[in-house]
Amino acid sequence: MDRKLKLDLNRASKEQLLTVPGIGEEQAAAIIDYRKTHGRFRRVEEITLATTLQGVTVDDLLDRVEVGNADGS
Repeated sequence: MDRKLKLDLNRASKEQLLTVPGIGEEQAAAIIDYRKTHGRFRRVEEITLATTLQGVTVDDLLDRVEVGNADGS
């Protein structure tokens, strides 16, 4: 089974975030700032609290990103 690895919004660096379609420089910086200010994302959908996506919807991101647990799992 070929399972794609998803990027964890709570741990991803700016460079990693930039590999996701719809996330540019401004969005990546806003996601990181949001984590610093508000703590970890609990659901992928919370990305819309941090930034506006470019040409994609949250549903489009679900196969590319995830939200890991606080313990890193």
